[in-house]
Amino acid sequence: MSALQVATLGPARFAACRGHSCSRAQHDAAVVRHQATTSPKLRKPHALPSHEKHAVAPLSHLSCSFASGCCARHVWSCRDKSRLKLAAPCGAAGCCAATTPAVYTRPGKTGSKNASLFFAARRGCAQYGLFHDTLARDLPPHQPKVTVLREPCSRARSLLGHWREYFGPTHPVQRVRSMDDFATFLGANWGAITATPWPELDPLRAHYIVGWPQSWYIDGCTRVICFSRLDRQLRGYCGQTPPPPPQPPPPRRNFTATDGGSGWCGAVRRLYAEDAALHDAYCGAT
Repeated sequence: MSALQVATLGPARFAACRGHSCSRAQHDAAVVRHQATTSPKLRKPHALPSHEKHAVAPLSHLSCSFASGCCARHVWSCRDKSRLKLAAPCGAAGCCAATTPAVYTRPGKTGSKNASLFFAARRGCAQYGLFHDTLARDLPPHQPKVTVLREPCSRARSLLGHWREYFGPTHPVQRVRSMDDFATFLGANWGAITATPWPELDPLRAHYIVGWPQSWYIDGCTRVICFSRLDRQLRGYCGQTPPPPPQPPPPRRNFTATDGGSGWCGAVRRLYAEDAALHDAYCGAT
């Protein structure tokens, strides 16, 4: 294994995977073991059934900081507010004045990994380091912010793929076989999906955070970038030259449910009504 691979995997995964590659489940178990010996919070982790161990939230987020170097190695896992430079209260320039770079708030399944990497590579464009659990209301209302907004039905397909991948085999989402089923699942579990604060150590609910409403990350000082035009608008936001014409997207690797009918999208948009209204206002009606 090369030094680059070691740096990318991090010490916990390298210790577990020395000499061979390991699965996501093995990686997460290694992180649990590593943090159980290094973090006071996790010295006595809850015992989980073996089939659910891989469903624990990525615990590396608990300590993924700039000081540890984690934010440099795993930009998309960074969870550290220590370097935020917040704007002064409203003054002569008015509220939302760009006296500091905007803070990037990151709703799940909106291209947040790519956006985080983009902002990290362009110093001074936007401040990154927040995870999905920091909402617009957690920042000063006068602080400039930037976020990415995705059409709710498009996002729902991605949510289903994510939850089927990360939740264990006994989780109810594994029984979803169509987007109609998924719309029903969202409605039936809406209280759990939108529960706050984030139940990050609960293997049955931890990954619901990526389904939190996008409207929670937006306020009157937020600049919205549209997911459907993500690359071009990111470059425009950071003052880059327009990119070349987009290439066809790669084949999807996530599970894709059949539509199963025409009503599921309307049901999803009713659940995420504020997201739908914001998307249609900022990014055009679908």
